[in-house]
Amino acid sequence: FAEAVLRLEDGEHRQAFEALEPFVAQEPAARLPRARAAISMGQLPRAASELRVFADTFGHQRVGGFHTAVLLARALAGDGQLEEALAVVREERARADDLELHANEVALLEALVRLPEADEAGVALLRKAPGDLGVHKMLARIQVRGGERMAAMQVLESGLSRLCKGPGKCGSQPFDLESARLLTQLYLEDRLEPKRVEELM
Repeated sequence: FAEAVLRLEDGEHRQAFEALEPFVAQEPAARLPRARAAISMGQLPRAASELRVFADTFGHQRVGGFHTAVLLARALAGDGQLEEALAVVREERARADDLELHANEVALLEALVRLPEADEAGVALLRKAPGDLGVHKMLARIQVRGGERMAAMQVLESGLSRLCKGPGKCGSQPFDLESARLLTQLYLEDRLEPKRVEELM
C-alpha cells in the first residue's frame, strides 16, 4: 500500500491507480489516494465515485493537505456538474466552516454566473481572510463581471495596501503584479486616478 501511495506522490498516476485496486475492498481509506490518482489522470467520474464511497464510509474530512469534499467538488465541476459540486460544498460547509470550502463555494457561484450570490459570499470570505490576496483578486473579478467596478477597485487597493506601505515598499512579499495590472486596467478604462496609475505602472 505504501509503495502504491509513493507512486502517486512520484507522479506515476496510472500505476498508482492500478496498484491500489486490491486494497479498496479491504480498506475503504484506500479510495482517497485512488481518487487523487484518477483526478491526475483526468478520470473525473471515476474520482467522484471513489470519493463518494469514501465519504459514505468516513464522512468528508481534511486528510493532510486535502479536503475530500473539495476534491469531490473539483471532480464534479471538472466534469461539468457545477450545481452538484456546489451542493457538496454547501452541505459540508453547514457542518464545518472551512476556508477552502468557502473559497470553492465562491468560485462555483462565479462559474454558475450567480454573481450577486458570489459577491456576497466573496465579501464574507474576505472578512475571514483579509490578508489573502487571492481572495481580493477573486472578489474583484466577480465584481467587475457584475458591473461593480468601483467596488472592485477598492478591493484591489485594499489587498495591495495590506502588502505595501508605498511604492516599492512591500516588505518581504513580492509586489502582486496581477492585482496591479487589473487595478491599472480598471483605472485607465474609467479614466480615474492618473497619479495612481503612474505609480502602479
